[in-house]
Amino acid sequence: MSQSTVHEYLARMNAAGLRWPLNEEWDEDRLEQALFPPGQAAPKVPLRVQPDFVHVRQQLEQHRDLTVELLWEEYREQHPDGYCYSRYVAAIFMLHDHLKAVTDDSNRQRFAT
Repeated sequence: MSQSTVHEYLARMNAAGLRWPLNEEWDEDRLEQALFPPGQAAPKVPLRVQPDFVHVRQQLEQHRDLTVELLWEEYREQHPDGYCYSRYVAAIFMLHDHLKAVTDDSNRQRFAT
């Protein structure tokens, strides 16, 4: 469990007026209702503008010396609240792996017949 999740649960326990250890009358259902009351809106996670993956792929194919970091800097100039560099790189590599898998599958199907 991540540190941020533990912090969130501790904050929820504090807001509900609960202290650890809980006595025996507290089961999982009661605890969940106390920590996550019905009707309470879940915190909104800000949506980030996704990179234009088609543009990224085209640029990397056309310009062999172009780096992902330079593309990320261009992306952040246009979207200051966009993905951080590590998330941007992860998204690019996930796309690369997905496209490679799709290409490999279509080639296997083509050569299997």
